Amino acid sequence: MRTLALIATLAAFALAGDPPAKPAEADAKPKAEAVTAALKGKDEAAKKAAIAAAGDCAHPLCAGALAQAFGDLSEDVRVEAAKALGKMKGLPEAAKALNAAFAAHPKPGKVLHAVTPAIGSVGHVSSVPVLGAYLSKRIPEKSDEENLEVGDALTQLGEIRCKASVELLLDLLKKASSVGQMKKPHQQATEGNAVRSLNKLAGGKDFKTTAEAESWWKATEKKVNDDLTPKK
Repeated sequence: MRTLALIATLAAFALAGDPPAKPAEADAKPKAEAVTAALKGKDEAAKKAAIAAAGDCAHPLCAGALAQAFGDLSEDVRVEAAKALGKMKGLPEAAKALNAAFAAHPKPGKVLHAVTPAIGSVGHVSSVPVLGAYLSKRIPEKSDEENLEVGDALTQLGEIRCKASVELLLDLLKKASSVGQMKKPHQQATEGNAVRSLNKLAGGKDFKTTAEAESWWKATEKKVNDDLTPKK
């Protein structure tokens, strides 16, 4: 009896540690269709309910349906779509939808503030050049009213674990230093958030300067895979 109980306990732990099963198309299709149908109507509560349900189903069909929500007139509906897509960690189609929404909503506002962290939550490498294009325009400015947005985009790069994130952050820091004397809030938003993201990508380092981060990367770059896991 004790042996059977032990086996049952070990099996329970194993099941608890298993990754969740990927949603089947049969489960995803009705949820995606519900989003499409709701978006054709005028009931905002129905739209949000359908979007929330689709967000619990990390499937390409649902991601594609949620992408349509960014064309809705309601800002709140677009925000809910961003939050729902942000739950689809690692899904390329979710990243594609969020990347497009980020490019379509570059100005500060509720939608951008929902899309940017959702990009980090999904954590797909395809988002790195999208964030990079935005930051490359913003950082060369000596002052910028979008300090919050700049800092948020830099922070999300720290959530996307890949070589491209590290290289982009280091490149952006070089751009920042070449600008010259920035106004203090913009400088803090740029350098502080970039270095914190590099610390996170480096596995919890505590770089104080760009030079320290560059030295670490020079010694590390060839020892890690594209996703920053150590090479065997």
